[in-house]
Amino acid sequence: MRHPLVLATLAATLSSLVGGAVQAQTAATPANYPTKPVKIVVGWSAGGVADVAARIFAQRLSAQWGQQVQVENRPGGGGIIASGVVARAPADGYTLQMVAASEITISPFVRDDLPYSYDKDFVPVFQTTLNPIVLAINANSPYKTLPDVIAAAKASPGKISYSTAGNGSNPHLAVELFSDEAGISLKHVPYKGGGPASVAAAGGEVVLGAMAISSALPYVKAGTLRVLGVTGTQRLANLPDWPTLAELGYRNAAQSSVWTGLYVKAGTPTAIQKKLADDFAIALADPAIKAQLANVGAEPGGARFTDFGASVKAESTRNEAIVRKANIRPD
Repeated sequence: MRHPLVLATLAATLSSLVGGAVQAQTAATPANYPTKPVKIVVGWSAGGVADVAARIFAQRLSAQWGQQVQVENRPGGGGIIASGVVARAPADGYTLQMVAASEITISPFVRDDLPYSYDKDFVPVFQTTLNPIVLAINANSPYKTLPDVIAAAKASPGKISYSTAGNGSNPHLAVELFSDEAGISLKHVPYKGGGPASVAAAGGEVVLGAMAISSALPYVKAGTLRVLGVTGTQRLANLPDWPTLAELGYRNAAQSSVWTGLYVKAGTPTAIQKKLADDFAIALADPAIKAQLANVGAEPGGARFTDFGASVKAESTRNEAIVRKANIRPD
């Protein structure tokens, strides 16, 4: 016969194990998530493409979940600082990351000091937006068209400056492709996000700015920026006066764009990952969200998990070749 103390100890141990298992199962149950505020970390300054997407979805999901969804900007290092915040947080779905494409498809080829592997340490859950890139100039600039800028750059190689969201950002690669096709050399001035890059161009700190439409549009509407060209092969339906880089003859640069997407820390319960993808898809299908995205020049994404990951891999392969040819290094 077992001693009562031994039986009591066994019972307590079993109760603890069962309780822990039930608690873990409950935490991973989609219907129960989220039970507290959720944080979306953004590796860029306010006004950038990832920040804009994060805030649009955060507002919608706060109402949808009945829990506050907070956006935390942690700019610097091309997204490394933000990724560090997510990597150090528990893999429980309460600390998410809204990334811009360059963090995943360019930074691994630009930086040798990445402390994380986006293939192993994070999971692509949902592609939120697709964003064309604009080449824009101060509204009072003497250069009225893109050919004007090209002529000036040919007359003064390396003197015409342009701003982007940073070294190795998608706009940076787009301008590298454009410069190569146009046969010119421009002076790159990197900033910490599309918002600051737009401010620099609008304020005349640089001659030209390259940024996602969502970053540039507030300054275009305010009359301080003028768009000279936009990536893509067809003019935008809601902004038909902007010529495409394809029609101007720069077809390689015209293929450039910036997507944003939701990533989580590897190890986040699969059930929570699926709920996140489902709920972001529900939000994206809302006409009000589509209208908000259209107002900032963004198109809805929608790719999930495997499809999202496959497109990321293909884009990474293309971008690696551009980075190697241009010898792009970190800020």
